[in-house]
Amino acid sequence: MRARLLVVLVALALAVVAAFAVPLLTATAEQRTQQLVISRTADVDRFVVLAQQAVDTRDPAAVAADAARYAELYGEGVVIVDARRVPLVQAGGLTAAEPA
Repeated sequence: MRARLLVVLVALALAVVAAFAVPLLTATAEQRTQQLVISRTADVDRFVVLAQQAVDTRDPAAVAADAARYAELYGEGVVIVDARRVPLVQAGGLTAAEPA
């Protein structure tokens, strides 16, 4: 009798823990995804400003150095193209010919 009661109570306890854990994990995943999207959007905005400055001054050295540092730091390639889709900067082993 005691063993059966223990099995039922353990099963109910696991169900309660799962009922609390699933929404918590879902909320955590959504928050982390949102933080990643915000971070990537800020990175893209920064590269847009630097690329515009590079086009205006006809000197892509600053954006190339920043893209190389970004690729080194995050381990992700960066390709920046102009309005005619001509590559201005390619860093981190990624080229404009490769699909993302």
